[in-house]
Amino acid sequence: MATIQTALSSGQLILSHPEHGSLQVPLVSKDDLTVVPVQVWDDHCHGLSEGPVVSEWLTRVLGLYKGSPIRMVRFSDTSENRTSREVGPKYTHTGETMPYTHFADAFPMLVASRESLVALNDALREKGETQVLMDRFRPNIVFDECGGAFRELYDCSMTCDKYTVAVRKPCERCPIVRVDQQTGEFTSLREPLPTLIALNPFRADWERLSAAEKERCPRTMRQKAPYFGGNALLIRGGGEVAVGDELVLTE
Repeated sequence: MATIQTALSSGQLILSHPEHGSLQVPLVSKDDLTVVPVQVWDDHCHGLSEGPVVSEWLTRVLGLYKGSPIRMVRFSDTSENRTSREVGPKYTHTGETMPYTHFADAFPMLVASRESLVALNDALREKGETQVLMDRFRPNIVFDECGGAFRELYDCSMTCDKYTVAVRKPCERCPIVRVDQQTGEFTSLREPLPTLIALNPFRADWERLSAAEKERCPRTMRQKAPYFGGNALLIRGGGEVAVGDELVLTE
């Protein structure tokens, strides 16, 4: 899937592949899309199928999945769906509107800092391992500076005049971060996961955590995981996130 390039142009999502050309998908939902059941982890909700043309293109590029064609679905923004994909009270504070995500893993946003990437690549280089790009971790928002490497793993808020983003959980990484996002190939059987575990700041910094952070994630789990980036919520405002936005970080 990493070999499919994406772009936005004139109200269209453009999917392209070097061997299969390109495909345009309207950003605005059409009225005749078929409602289909969707499961994300234990959440059961509904999606809107983008139809056979999109399905055929994706299946040509990626092949069958468990013997069936691949479909693209968009989130059906109904109250039932929003409820089924709520982030949950464990990650919200008193007075905040209950946030929800669409078909993302668990949170609507993932933030990361370049400081963390530099620290990771320095450690990989010292081990003689291949350095990685930020796209390995697929963040929505990247900060140049965030108060030091891996600061975005801790609960904090990042505020500008337009909006406030709050980090509520460190993102534990799965083996997909071993895949080069330019080639779609694994570059290592293990890295960068062992190095991220070695760099895990919670191994030596458990007492810095708030009571809420400790309650949400047991000590044994938090100290042994390969974390990179913070799962985040929009807790104030809205609008567009723009390159060059300056935010103030508060704990």
